[in-house]
Amino acid sequence: MFIPATVRWFFLAAFFIYAAAMILPTLIHIWSLRLRAPALIRQPTLSPAHQQILAPTVRALAEAGFGWPIPVQLNNITIDYSFGYLLNRPESGTAALVTAPAIPTADVTANVSFISLFADGSVLHTIQGLGIGAVATPADVHTEFVATRSPAATWAAHEANLERLLSRTAPSTCQPDNCLEAINERYYGRLLPNLVAQGALVAEGEPAGYYHFQWREALRQSWRILRGRRRLRQTVRLVREEALPTNFDFDDLPIALEVEAYELNQSGRKRRASLWGRLALIFGSLALFYLSFSQLFHVRQILFLLLVLVIHEGGHLLGLKLRGYQNLSLIFVPFLGALAAGQKERETLFDRMLVIFMGPVPGLFIGLALLGYIFMVTREWLPDPPLRWLDNLWTLSNYFLILNGFNLLPFFPLDGGQIVRRTLLARAPLLDGLLRGGAVLTFVGLGLASGDTLLLFFGGLLGLATWGFFRQLGPQRRIWAAFRALPFNESEGVATAFQAIRAAGLGPRLSFTQKRGYVSQLLEIGRDSAEGLLIRAVYLAAYGAAVALVILSLLFTAFVSRG
Repeated sequence: MFIPATVRWFFLAAFFIYAAAMILPTLIHIWSLRLRAPALIRQPTLSPAHQQILAPTVRALAEAGFGWPIPVQLNNITIDYSFGYLLNRPESGTAALVTAPAIPTADVTANVSFISLFADGSVLHTIQGLGIGAVATPADVHTEFVATRSPAATWAAHEANLERLLSRTAPSTCQPDNCLEAINERYYGRLLPNLVAQGALVAEGEPAGYYHFQWREALRQSWRILRGRRRLRQTVRLVREEALPTNFDFDDLPIALEVEAYELNQSGRKRRASLWGRLALIFGSLALFYLSFSQLFHVRQILFLLLVLVIHEGGHLLGLKLRGYQNLSLIFVPFLGALAAGQKERETLFDRMLVIFMGPVPGLFIGLALLGYIFMVTREWLPDPPLRWLDNLWTLSNYFLILNGFNLLPFFPLDGGQIVRRTLLARAPLLDGLLRGGAVLTFVGLGLASGDTLLLFFGGLLGLATWGFFRQLGPQRRIWAAFRALPFNESEGVATAFQAIRAAGLGPRLSFTQKRGYVSQLLEIGRDSAEGLLIRAVYLAAYGAAVALVILSLLFTAFVSRG
């Protein structure tokens, strides 16, 4: 069967882009890590909510022969925390691993590759699956990394460690006031000098005590992570099935604990990436973007497309900067476009609307200005430029008008879809899902009718996202119904959102990562609802005016082309 060269290149490029997308975020994260010497790590303080859950745990550990919870190197068990507690289960003769929110993790690469311990504003990095060391606990247990073994062998080693711990008669010497310090001394005091001696880490110089990975080491460790991801997932699943106590109920934990974990996690996400990491992300994604279109379009067309995207996303970045967002970033998405992002602790509806409108609206006016210039030239009101210049300006004006107009379609995640969702559909998930389904049918139908591969590709991506949306539609509607029945105010918004998740009966079924996503969505809905119907109507009217501008621009384009 004959396959056109364009289609072959499309799938080949998609394969390489997918492979690069798997390793690029991991590589950039390792490259941008800044490891701190043990002397720079400060002892964290435990809040009253932490102490409330730790008190019975410490008593149980004391009965099992421990004086303080034992940190273990197993991640993503029930909730995304890296500190666990070893408890004895006399009824079955085995030990159980129970996690409780001591220090939260930063989720990177499927929640199983990295663990970041937030210690009073400082960040410790233990890298799971790299083979560069492991946490030596106060009980002198050296937990093996799961990426280097089969799940069965890993579980056997873990069981042996538990047995060895439970057979100790003397309690651990690690106490609440020196536990983290002891771990740092044993682990980082040995690991960092070894890595420096091997040439894998380089001291940054100023300030003293900071290190980063060399790029060759970062690439090697990224590859090892990718090779071990499947084993990591299998082991996490095995631990969930066999290690947790049968009577463990997450809803028994106080809501204040979840609130604090959420806020700590959000503060951890504010860590600013290094300049080299951000530049690598921009230019690496730009190279992939160019490769994805190099066999589909001429170089001139790709440059025009990049110019339109840079101005469009530059408008978004300017809006983010004006409204006080932090950690601004830009990434080019192969076959699709580009994405500007930023973080703000309490984003208002006005913030988001301003950021959205500053993307397509300037591009529409630029396209109209170019079109107006061409119109005046054709009417001989202005001197004629070189014919090639006029042809390029005509093409560029079409790019500005069509791409920015396309972005205003009311389909999520386009800018128009975000406006409609934030003003109308946030409280109507079923209607939101139907609109998403309509978008999938529209793009797939247009792609089949025109034979346009990119439209089919975009429709397929929207289809995958819509399928995931409908899978979560039931829980989402239950959570929203519970949230709507509760009073909302900004100061207690996070606690109200967690309370709604429990009221919907979904607390034990959701991981902390899923809960965090629902909480962020509920906070967004609560703040948007507080704006009032009139304000949302104004934003919708502005959106309608932008769409009308697109229609007038297309009509003007048709008029100029006939002239």
